[in-house]
Amino acid sequence: MTHSRLKLGTLTGVLLFCCSLVADGSPWLPVPQTISLSVSQVVQEADQFYRGDTHANLPFGEFNQTTLWFSGKYGLNDKTAIDVQFGTSEVEAGPLGSADGIQDATVGITRSLLDELETGTFSVSLRVAGTLAGDYDTGQPHSIGDGANSIASSINVGKYLTPNFGVAGEFGLRFSTNDVPSEWFLSAGANFFVSPYVSAYAQYHLKKSNGDLDIGSTGFTPAGFPEVQEDYSRIQTGVSLQYQKLSWDVNVHKTLDGRNTADFDIVSMTFTLFVDLFRP
Repeated sequence: MTHSRLKLGTLTGVLLFCCSLVADGSPWLPVPQTISLSVSQVVQEADQFYRGDTHANLPFGEFNQTTLWFSGKYGLNDKTAIDVQFGTSEVEAGPLGSADGIQDATVGITRSLLDELETGTFSVSLRVAGTLAGDYDTGQPHSIGDGANSIASSINVGKYLTPNFGVAGEFGLRFSTNDVPSEWFLSAGANFFVSPYVSAYAQYHLKKSNGDLDIGSTGFTPAGFPEVQEDYSRIQTGVSLQYQKLSWDVNVHKTLDGRNTADFDIVSMTFTLFVDLFRP
């Protein structure tokens, strides 16, 4: 236990780095008996989309989605952590009207496979997560989700090259119900601590689906929106501030390319409280 609790002091800001740089999984686990509680607001806006792989204007003008996420992560022991996420979402889509509902809820468990402080190499973890579909209408252009349960697994690799600079990446697979195509996803990024309280980061995200249905293609109907092949690549940049037990993170995503998805600009803001249950 003592060795694990020294990790946070040795790698200043590891918890902050895990929250900001790696969206789902992380190669670094929280200190045992430490919990982080977060509230995030994510705003997605688009007036263009990818019809198949053709870039075009949205026929209904614009798509604006605001999601409020609540999440938490807890370090069970040196090697294991659990995480949860749930939320609500609202969509405005011009003449199509509005939609809202309870977002999909996810529970994940992460197991550390390698610890760079112990091996002198790099950190590796394996994450498995299950997602339960939320409460909302599907099969519409402005649905807030696909309405499917899913299970995902990812491998996460990272290393602090200096006390102030680290890199991390994730590769994973997701399998869903209700004819939603399976997919693979990856991310890679870097984080730099400007000071003990401020860090800046950048990350590349890629998601590929194995679906074979395009919006507007033969056999497509509005009810088939969850079944289309949905791909995207995005770049994310952000800044995090941390002081004592609180952190504030703001980041932006820019869509680079896609298939059967909106050309989103995304802004996210997250407030996090860190609580040490071992030493309250």
